[in-house]
Amino acid sequence: LVGDLNRRKNEGHAFYDVLLQISNHKPPADILDTLVQHARIQLRCDAVDVSLTDEAGRAVEFAAAPGDVSLRGGTRISSGVEVGEGADGSATRFSPSSAEWADQTVSTIQGPIGTLGELWVGRRSGEPFTDRDRGFLGNLSGFAAIAITSAQMRENGRQRAVLEERERIAREMHDSLAQVLGSTHLRLRGLEADDRVTIHPAVAAEIEDLADTCQEAYRDVREAILGLRDSSRTERGLEDNLRTYLSKYSQQSQIDSRLEVELDGELALSPRCEVHVIRVVQEALTNVRKHAGASSVVVRVAEDGPMTTFTVEDDGHGFDASGATSDGDGFGL
Repeated sequence: LVGDLNRRKNEGHAFYDVLLQISNHKPPADILDTLVQHARIQLRCDAVDVSLTDEAGRAVEFAAAPGDVSLRGGTRISSGVEVGEGADGSATRFSPSSAEWADQTVSTIQGPIGTLGELWVGRRSGEPFTDRDRGFLGNLSGFAAIAITSAQMRENGRQRAVLEERERIAREMHDSLAQVLGSTHLRLRGLEADDRVTIHPAVAAEIEDLADTCQEAYRDVREAILGLRDSSRTERGLEDNLRTYLSKYSQQSQIDSRLEVELDGELALSPRCEVHVIRVVQEALTNVRKHAGASSVVVRVAEDGPMTTFTVEDDGHGFDASGATSDGDGFGL
């Protein structure tokens, strides 16, 4: 009876510890690591492993956690498991079917929209897991689902707020700055052809330079509006977003552009990473339009071992990267 009461007390402390971290919005990796440690201690097992599905691993931005192992195609947080390296340098999965585990049990991490992963425990000793052990493991799986789902909801809310702010900025730029620049450019072009100006070549040349500068600024603003509004639509995937942006980029810049995707499967990143990747590609394409003197550009996405590589290649005049210097006071090269 005393042993049973002590176990109930320890299980209660474990539940409280995990729920406290969830309520404090700790990073999901930290919460899952705490959950794994409690499972290992309370169930007296030799190994505990949390394995998440691809979708759950992508949807949540995982911070570093002690002993975590991230694999391509899913995220794992393990304890007490020897995880080695494969021939390509990637982490290898241990086998739950290995003969070293005298007894093992697994509980599915079930979220509101489907399966998020599994919580597995194993013992090398011959002591079997009891129904009570499996019940405790099931409760921990429920807490893992709460942690992952709440993190997904916070990330989705943050992304919605970011996109709404981008839309607002794009509307303000369109209704104010873009229209002012467009109107000023037209007026300068009209003034450039005025008889009172053409009789003064120096004044005409100055007005022409101002009109060209205004036109270039107008193009920059239109490109920024395009990047803010049309490159981060949540209803489209990363590949569709890139294709849509390249199509409109070609129309605005008169530079032929295309997307080449050389992947075995679907290109999928977390929403936050997708926004970063798209903005980097957009900035590279802006440099192509402004500096390269190119007539065509290719955005290539390819797999390179465990990495995905994005390449922006144009047929412009290029530059000597070894001669580029930075004094620390500017941006870019």
